[in-house]
Amino acid sequence: MGSGAPIRRAGQLSIRLPGSLPAVTGTFLHAATCSAAGRACGLFCTPVSSGFMRLRPPGMSSMRETDTVRKTSWPGRALLAAAFVLAIAGAWLRPAPVWEFDVPPLGNATGLSEPAFMRTVLDLRGEGRTLHSPSILRGDGAAVLWFEGSREAARDVQIMSVRLVGEHLSPEQPAPLLSPEGASRVMRPRQAVLVLGNTIGNVAGDGGQLLSTVVSVGGWAAASVADVRLKGGHPVSARKLALSPFLNRSGLVRNATARFADGDIAVPAYFELGNAFGLLVRLDKSGRVRATARIGNGQVAIQPALVVTGRKTALAFLRPFDGSRRLFRSETRDGGRTWSAPAPVADIPNPNAPVSVLRLRGGTLLMAFNDSAKRADDMTLALSHDDGRSWKRTFRFEVPGRENPDIYRYPDLARLQDGSFLLTYSTFAKGGIRAHHFNEAWLAAHE
Repeated sequence: MGSGAPIRRAGQLSIRLPGSLPAVTGTFLHAATCSAAGRACGLFCTPVSSGFMRLRPPGMSSMRETDTVRKTSWPGRALLAAAFVLAIAGAWLRPAPVWEFDVPPLGNATGLSEPAFMRTVLDLRGEGRTLHSPSILRGDGAAVLWFEGSREAARDVQIMSVRLVGEHLSPEQPAPLLSPEGASRVMRPRQAVLVLGNTIGNVAGDGGQLLSTVVSVGGWAAASVADVRLKGGHPVSARKLALSPFLNRSGLVRNATARFADGDIAVPAYFELGNAFGLLVRLDKSGRVRATARIGNGQVAIQPALVVTGRKTALAFLRPFDGSRRLFRSETRDGGRTWSAPAPVADIPNPNAPVSVLRLRGGTLLMAFNDSAKRADDMTLALSHDDGRSWKRTFRFEVPGRENPDIYRYPDLARLQDGSFLLTYSTFAKGGIRAHHFNEAWLAAHE
C-alpha cells in the first residue's frame, strides 16, 4: 500500500510510512495500554463502546473504509508514528502482572484469651449537615474519614477525618482532610473538582494516599476516581485514574483495597453510568492503572466488597442494582483476572446498600450489613463458614423499631494492628458517624 492509499480497518490497521520505514501495524488496545502510551496514544487512539481503543492516524477524528491520510506531511507522519510505536513498545515491554494476591495474616488465638470488650468510640452528629460514607484508614493506629457538607453532592462537601488514639481509641478533634478547592489545586492535568464523594484509604499509603470519588461535571454517574497523595495531612498531588475510554467518567469507589503479591494494589470500584457493574482495578506502586476486570455483567450489582481468601482466590460481595433486594456474591479463581457472574446469597436480603466483609482466622467471614430488604434501619453482624454462601446472625448494634426509626448505612469493618476490630457506619439518615471497637473474645462470645 503506497502513500495516499486508502487505510481500511477490519480489526487491524496498517499505516504505510515513506521510504524504508516499516508499516505501523496495530490491533485493538485496551484502555490501560493507551493510558501508558500517554500523549502519543492520544494522537492515534479513538475510544469505542466496547471498552477498547482503536488506532487512527494523526490528524483524523474518525475513519471510514475509504478515508485517506492527506493533511499531514510525510516527515510529520513518520515522527508521530515513531513516537506512537515507542510509547506502545514501552507499555508492552513492562513485566506482565502477576495475577496472585498477597494473603493477609489472620492473627492468632491470643485474642480469645483476652477479656471481651465492645465499646462505642465515636458518635458524631451533623446538626443539620450531611455526614456519610465513613471508611477506616488502615495503618499506624486508626482513623475514620467521611464526606461532610450541607447535603450530599453539594459543592461545600469536604472529606473529614478523626484520629482514634490510645488503647481505648479515644477520638481527637475532627479535621478537614480534602476539599474541592484543595483537590483542584493539585490535580494534574489541571482541572476543576466541583464535588467530592466516597473516599477510601489506599492500603499502600499508610494513611498518606487516598482514592477519592470526584466530580468535575454532572453527577455521580459522571464521577471519576482520583489518586490523592497527602503530606502532613494536606494534598500535594492528585490524578484521575484512567478507568474508562468514555471520557474517563462514571468510576466510583467505596470499599477497602487489597494487595497483589507483586506489590500492586487491588481496588474494588464500580460504574454507575448506563451499564452499571462492579470492577476490580489493578494499580501499580505509582498509582497507574495496569489492568481492570469486570465483576459480572451490567445492571446487576455494584459496590463490591473484596475479600482475599488465597493466592489465586477472592470473593466479592455486591450491592444489588437490579431491584432484586438480595446481596450478590462473585468469586475469582485466577487471581482476580476473571470473576464469576454475581449470584444472590440465599439468606441475606439487602435494601440497596453496600456491605463490609472481613476474613478471620480459620477462614471464617465476618460481615456488617443491613438485614432487611426494605429499610436500612439496623446494623447487623453475621458469620459464614462456607465462603459466604450461608450466614449466621450474631449481633445487632442497631435494632429497628418505633423507638429507633433511624437509618444506618455504609458500614466499614477493619482489623487493627493489635488484632481488635473497628466498625464504622453512618447514622441519622446520613446525618452522623458512629464507630464501635471490639475484640475477638467479644465476637466469639456472641457466635
